[in-house]
Amino acid sequence: TTIYLIKSTILSLDKKGYNYIPDNIFPSNNILLSQVVKYNEDIDKRNKLISGTTEDHPDVKRISNILDGKKIVIKEGMLNFLQKLKLENDSFVKKLNSLQNKTFNLPTQDKKISRNERTITIISETYKYLMNKKEETAISLNSTAANSKVIEKAYCNNVPIYPSKKLIFLIAITIGLLIPIVIIYISEVLDTKIRKKEDITSNLDLPFLGNILTSKDKLISLDNRSPAAESIRIVKTNLEFVLKTLPSVGIIRAKTIFVTSTISKEGKSFVCANIATSFSHSGKKTLLIGLDIRNPKLSEYFEGIKQDFGFTNFISNNEKTIDDYIQPSNINKNLFVLTSGFIPPNPSELMLNENIDLMFDTLKDKFDYIIVDTAPIGLLSDTSLISRFADAFVYVTRCKYSDKNFIKEIDQLNKDKKLKNISLVFNDVSYNSNSGYVYGYGYGYGYGYGYGYGNQKEEKTILEKIKIFFKF
Repeated sequence: TTIYLIKSTILSLDKKGYNYIPDNIFPSNNILLSQVVKYNEDIDKRNKLISGTTEDHPDVKRISNILDGKKIVIKEGMLNFLQKLKLENDSFVKKLNSLQNKTFNLPTQDKKISRNERTITIISETYKYLMNKKEETAISLNSTAANSKVIEKAYCNNVPIYPSKKLIFLIAITIGLLIPIVIIYISEVLDTKIRKKEDITSNLDLPFLGNILTSKDKLISLDNRSPAAESIRIVKTNLEFVLKTLPSVGIIRAKTIFVTSTISKEGKSFVCANIATSFSHSGKKTLLIGLDIRNPKLSEYFEGIKQDFGFTNFISNNEKTIDDYIQPSNINKNLFVLTSGFIPPNPSELMLNENIDLMFDTLKDKFDYIIVDTAPIGLLSDTSLISRFADAFVYVTRCKYSDKNFIKEIDQLNKDKKLKNISLVFNDVSYNSNSGYVYGYGYGYGYGYGYGYGNQKEEKTILEKIKIFFKF
C-alpha cells in the first residue's frame, strides 16, 4: 500500500500546479518527511499571497520557483525511498519463500529423524545383547575346571630347528645363479639388433671389409689420424684387395662400386662419401655418383655442390652430355661428384632409361673408380634395376641399428645372384664394440713421432663378465 501511495504521489508531482503531499505515507524517513512538511507550508504561503494578488506578483513567482525546486528534490527522494521499499519487499519475499520451503520439508525431516531413532534403538539393543553374552561366556570359562596338568616343564635347545639356515643359503645361492642366467637368456632372445661383427661373419660366407668406428666428422680429411679415419682407410684397402681378386673387374676401365644397405639410416651415404674421398686422397681419379634419387644425401657432405643438377637432369635432357653435370669437389682435384639431381615423380622408370647404359659406358673410360650411392635394396627396386653396371657391391650394416633378420636377406640376395661380388661393412661401431681393437696415438719428444693401432684387451661390461663366468 505504501509503494502504491508513493507512486501516486510521484505522478501528482509531475502534473502542473502545486498540490499538497500527504506526510503520513513515509513516517520512517525523517528527512523526506521534513521536506514534505516544508513543501506544504510553502504551498500555504503561496495560496495566501494569491488570494490578495495575482500569480505574476514577484513574491508569488519567488515562492513558485522555490516550490518547483523542492518538487524536484522531493521527487528524487521519493524515488530513492521507493527503490529502498522495493528492495526490502523483495528481501521479505525471499525470507517468506525460504520459510515456506522449510515448513514444506519439515515432514520429510521428521521421517528421517524417526528412522534414525529406530536405527539407534536397534543398535543399542543389539550391543546390550552381545555384552550380556560376553559376560555369560566369561563366567562359563572361569567356572570350568581344568582337565589337564603339567607333568614336566618344557625346555628348548639354543639351536633353532626351523627354519634351516643351510636350506635358506642353498635356495639363495640357487636363485642368485638362476636370475642372471634368465636375464642373459631373455636379453639374448629379445635382442634382434646386430651388435658385433661376429653376428655377420658367422652367418655369411662373404668378404668382410671391416668395422667403421663412430665418427663426429662427416668426411675424413687427409691429415686425420683418428680411429674412425683409420678404420675407413682399412675398409678402403681391403676393398682394393677384394677388387683385385675379382676376374670380372677390368684393369683399364674404372672399377665401379655400388654401396647399398637394407633400409635407410644405416650410414650408406656416409660410407660411400668417405670411401670415395679416401680413393681420391691416394691419387685415384674418383667419381662419386648419387643414385638414391628418392632421398639424396651426398650434397650434405660437400660444400658448393648443387643437389638439383645431376643424374636425373641428364636422363631427362638429351641436349647436354654427362660431363656437363659432373661437379668438382672441394676436397681435392681427384674427386668429382655427380648428384642425383631433382627428385622425379617416376624414379623407377628413370632407372630403365637407355641413357644409363651410355652414361656408365662413357664414365668408365674417364675415371679410375666410380663409387655409387644407391637406394636401400630392402625398401626399393631401384638398385636391382641398375645392379648390372656394378663390378662389386659394398653392403652396409649399422651397429645396434640393423636387425639380425637383414643377414638372411643379404644371404638370399647373394644366393639369388641379384647382387654380385658383395662385401660387407659394419658401420657406427663404438670403441667397446670393435672386437677388442683399441687405437692409440703417441708422440715422443726427441725420439720422433708416429701413430699406430694394436690388438689390446678392452674393458668388459658387467653383462659380458657374467656371460664369461657362466661359460666357464
